[in-house]
Amino acid sequence: MQQLTNYKTYFMITNLKGLYTGLVSFFYKIRMSSFIHRLISKKYNHKQINLTPLQEGVLRNLKEKGYSMLHIDEVFGVGYYSNNLIPIAKVVKEKLNEDLIMEGGGDRFKRGKDFVARFYDEDKPISFADKINELVINDFFYDLAVKYLDTHPRITNIDYWLNIPKQDAPKSSQKWHRDYEDLKLLKVFLYLGDVTSESGPLSYVESSQRNGKFGELFPRKFPNGVVVDDKDIDAYFTKNEQKTFTLKDGTLVFADTSGLHKGGHCTSDERFLYTFTYTSFAGISPRNFKISNDKAFDEVEGRKKISLVE
Repeated sequence: MQQLTNYKTYFMITNLKGLYTGLVSFFYKIRMSSFIHRLISKKYNHKQINLTPLQEGVLRNLKEKGYSMLHIDEVFGVGYYSNNLIPIAKVVKEKLNEDLIMEGGGDRFKRGKDFVARFYDEDKPISFADKINELVINDFFYDLAVKYLDTHPRITNIDYWLNIPKQDAPKSSQKWHRDYEDLKLLKVFLYLGDVTSESGPLSYVESSQRNGKFGELFPRKFPNGVVVDDKDIDAYFTKNEQKTFTLKDGTLVFADTSGLHKGGHCTSDERFLYTFTYTSFAGISPRNFKISNDKAFDEVEGRKKISLVE
């Protein structure tokens, strides 16, 4: 009798979990439908924005390939990275390594990912007086997001990532997947060190973003995205379509991670980067940061404040 009761309890819990998952998936699909998505997204008169030729090139690559790359000195001038950003990144990396040694990682490992240490949390507010954080609201990146997303962008997930070498099999975001946050999104990665084949380089299936040539293959299963085995990727895409980015220190990568991608599986070298994400206001990703209410934030342009706090 006890065994029968246990079976009934098990099946009841299983059915409830299935019902919950089905309801979440149903409402997410409604939220992501074209009509509701447009209704929720905040419209912004982006026609007033005139992009530079460099921005136009990035935008063109994003639309055609789903990604684009350039060195940050191409944006701000030769020496900007080494003179202004490396000193800040060095301090952050030292703090992360100190925490990893003293605490064994602790709160630095989040979202079940024990292979990447993150810097920001609710107890460490972000200040835009910091030149690396200021990139998030710089016109070069912000206006690109407006144009690419075709809406007023919402800024989420500002952080440093320090990927730790491990001999484990790939897991989580180290496997091929599509992100779930929105129909399309723009992630920016600033690499704060060289990226080799041993330090978990980003890999991306070219033109697999929404509206791309391969945008409909391996569709996302809302609300959790989708994970795809290597063998299935190899069966559908040539090696030339599977791009792997080994990069020089100071390289920027712009990627629509609704496309198929993976990264962060370090085998012998670590990977250190700064990243931030733009979605529409219909996106579901919660913000991972708290903003410092200082003079620098007071001076942030109004349209960008909306992107940060609403």
